Amino acid sequence: MIKLICILSKLLKGNQDCIEIIYNKKKLIEKNEILLFHLLNGLKNMMLYSYSIFTININNTYYYHLTDGPTSPVKYIEEVTGEDRIQSYQLHHIDEKIHDGFIKSFQLIKIKDIWNYSYESELENDKRYHMNIIISSIGKKGLIKVREFSDYGVTDGPYYFREAKLKEKINAIKYIIKKHGIFYLDLVQMEYDINGLYTAIILRSDGSVESILGG
Repeated sequence: MIKLICILSKLLKGNQDCIEIIYNKKKLIEKNEILLFHLLNGLKNMMLYSYSIFTININNTYYYHLTDGPTSPVKYIEEVTGEDRIQSYQLHHIDEKIHDGFIKSFQLIKIKDIWNYSYESELENDKRYHMNIIISSIGKKGLIKVREFSDYGVTDGPYYFREAKLKEKINAIKYIIKKHGIFYLDLVQMEYDINGLYTAIILRSDGSVESILGG
């Protein structure tokens, strides 16, 4: 990057405004390329799904139909898939910021909808299953909380709970999987969801696991 800035500075005779515009645009393009690559890779490897948009013409009036399944309208004049939208972005909008609505149209495939295993051992060894449970645990608000004491250094005084930080969640999840297994973590999540618990996993202020479901 330093080399690029030096070259631009020489070509543009030190014009800082132009240098900043070109430099920021280059960073944006690189960021978009990486994001679009992972979205496209996720679709091709069935880790993500997206909606197809069908254009329907009824009496010269155009309607749009969205679906994420195999079914499609009986008569349509155009179909735009998730892959089509990614490729269009790569060709025509690669230098523009990718808006949230575009990103939100790509979602993780639900494990229960596509996996049917006869044996637990098959599921236990499937990396996609592990990743789904881990991502779900990290993203589930309230599942993992940290007990903090109001008086610093006093462990029997007033306390409160806060949402665990990302690093704390990851370390706690690694510990639980190593000690109890991935199925146990999945059951903890189910218990948390079904019974509407305030939290399921409590950490100490140093990040270590204090209790799981009160035990």
